[in-house]
Amino acid sequence: MSGDQRYLDTLDMDKPESFEEEVFIPVKASKKKKALLLGAVLLLSFIIIFILFGQNKIIPDMTGWTKDQIELWAKKNHKNTELVSKYSNDIPSGYFISQNISPEDKINSKELLIINISTGADPDEVINVPDLRQISTDEIKAWVDKNQLPNTTIRYESHATIPKDQLIDYEFVDGSENSFLRKNRLNIYISSGENTGNAVVTLPDFVGKSKTDAINWAEKNGVTLTFKAVFNEAASRNTILKQSLPKDSKMKISDELEIELSRGKEIIVPEFHHFSRQEASELAGLMGLKVFFKYALSDSEEETVFNQSTPSGQSVDETEIITLYVSKKSTDLRLPDFTGLTESEAKALAQLLNIKILIKNGTAGSDGKIINQSQPVDTSISDETIVYLEVDQESALLTVPNFIKMNRLDAEVMAKNLGLTPVFNEISATSSAHNTIIGQSLKASEKAAKGSTIRLDVVVNSQVVVPDLTKYTKNDAEVWAQTKHVTLKFVEMYSEKYVRGTLFNPSKKNKLLLKDEPVIVYYSLGLLSVPDFVGKSKQEVLTWIDDVNQKGAKITTKFTLDYHSTKPRGSITFQSNYNENIALNKELTFTVSAVENRGVQVPDFTGLNVGNLITWCQQNGIIYDLTEQYSDTYIKDTVYDQNYTNAFLSKDSILSAIKSLGKVYVPSFIGKTKDDVLIWLNDINLKGGDIKVEFTEQDSADPSGTILTQSVLETYVPQKKAIQITLSK
Repeated sequence: MSGDQRYLDTLDMDKPESFEEEVFIPVKASKKKKALLLGAVLLLSFIIIFILFGQNKIIPDMTGWTKDQIELWAKKNHKNTELVSKYSNDIPSGYFISQNISPEDKINSKELLIINISTGADPDEVINVPDLRQISTDEIKAWVDKNQLPNTTIRYESHATIPKDQLIDYEFVDGSENSFLRKNRLNIYISSGENTGNAVVTLPDFVGKSKTDAINWAEKNGVTLTFKAVFNEAASRNTILKQSLPKDSKMKISDELEIELSRGKEIIVPEFHHFSRQEASELAGLMGLKVFFKYALSDSEEETVFNQSTPSGQSVDETEIITLYVSKKSTDLRLPDFTGLTESEAKALAQLLNIKILIKNGTAGSDGKIINQSQPVDTSISDETIVYLEVDQESALLTVPNFIKMNRLDAEVMAKNLGLTPVFNEISATSSAHNTIIGQSLKASEKAAKGSTIRLDVVVNSQVVVPDLTKYTKNDAEVWAQTKHVTLKFVEMYSEKYVRGTLFNPSKKNKLLLKDEPVIVYYSLGLLSVPDFVGKSKQEVLTWIDDVNQKGAKITTKFTLDYHSTKPRGSITFQSNYNENIALNKELTFTVSAVENRGVQVPDFTGLNVGNLITWCQQNGIIYDLTEQYSDTYIKDTVYDQNYTNAFLSKDSILSAIKSLGKVYVPSFIGKTKDDVLIWLNDINLKGGDIKVEFTEQDSADPSGTILTQSVLETYVPQKKAIQITLSK
């Protein structure tokens, strides 16, 4: 290193500001003193660089993690972590909610990581109680589940007059119908029918099913269960291994049924004393044992296990967590004065001194001043002490501007420059120009902390004004719609007012379109002309009538029978009007051949609504036989196939046809069991669905066999579709 080159110049990094301003004044000194001074500077520089840059960790995405998993991660990767309990209606108790540092961001070992953990729903939240006497038992259960009522109990009792699954009564142990909190106790009594102690039930086969399945059955039938858990490596936890009475046997509901459950694999707890934390972690991993490390002051060697919550030799299952106490030494720190510093300055100082701090009233991105601290200056604290710092909120507030009538882009730039986080709520409207702000969640001129989120209501529309399409031809209208990327729908209608090809009654005219809003316009078919039906069937007349009446006509018909015709039975022999234009509300008269001959000729109903086939059979004395089958080709309720077409049938003959069920509809099975899927699948495939289901298993806190995910749900699928379903393991 040359005498003119500074140490940080040798590193490929930016120099701190203090180094850039530093001025060296040469003094006379011996070479030995210079060498010692240079060595001290080098050592100090390495320490600073290590502290600032050498201990960063990447924060994982903890969504779905349990409290135990988070604590294990924190003990291993970031000891400066605080878990904060919060209420949540959506996230189960003991699971991750949020964190103060985003996933994938880096965190220094000195920086405090705050993790919010759910404690379940707020027990003091007011719950709206419906009229329980006016809703079904299933609706009552759904209400209890939806509102997560831990102290609401549904009990089944026998009753001589009230039918099974009907409400008997309910009582509020505390609280009332008009003032009911989630934590209040409510007992609901449901009838199990006219059962006595001598009533008998038939036992299903519980072996291989979950504990929940047995409890649900027992609750519904008024049977008392006793459970015995045993270790069984071959069966997953809470799977039923045996029952005291075999399936299909009879038992009185006053008797008890004993159920033997699997606890899963048996694990013998080893002796962890004197193991290092790393050794204990590796041994636990090999045995499939869950452990939680907790640091505590001890005279034992540092970083070694000196106690354990469960003694060695005891049997546990794979869900139980053993706490291992790891020895650490006490270290004291002197608390500096944080008052007067900004939030960012206080965090930097705390990080440098390895002090845990929690800032009250602080806001992400703000630069408020510290006005108070929980312990006095120069107090001796341990490395486990949390120091609370209070921020002067006024010093970190900003004045919210008026965003109304601003353009979306301008509003976004202004909000971000001020330190606000804009979130846009798109409102489909034509009252203002596209991308114009029409509302804001924070009022103009009020104070807000930097980093606050402001919701801005912004108008969105197509920016397209619809012209008067009645002056366009159909082709010109289609060209306009294609150019403007507008969906244009034509409705064909017969008309005595508009000549054929005229467009009329558009849904929009000289007005602005909403985003993705279609334009509907009527297309005139002109006057109605009656074709010649002589020699054709009555069904063809009815089909034509249905078609023209759906397009604006109001034609009525009158049919009379012709017993002297030489035409085939069921064919038209005369009509009052044909090959001419008629009024749209005209009544047409037809005569139909009724002679006794070789029978009636069967039309081709394929693709038509099945009602046409039924009506024709009833009018001609033909017996019909319908079966149902799924089809990708024919829509629901149309004829899929028939055994006779254009053949002549005599009275009381049988016309067999297949009624299309259309495409297969796949419902949601989330939360249900594999048996529910198989019952549905069997019914579907018996009717030609040809659906295939592939099951896989996944570890989950849900009961074994519960459906967790499915690749397709609540939609229509073609035949031979393969569906993937994940079961709780």
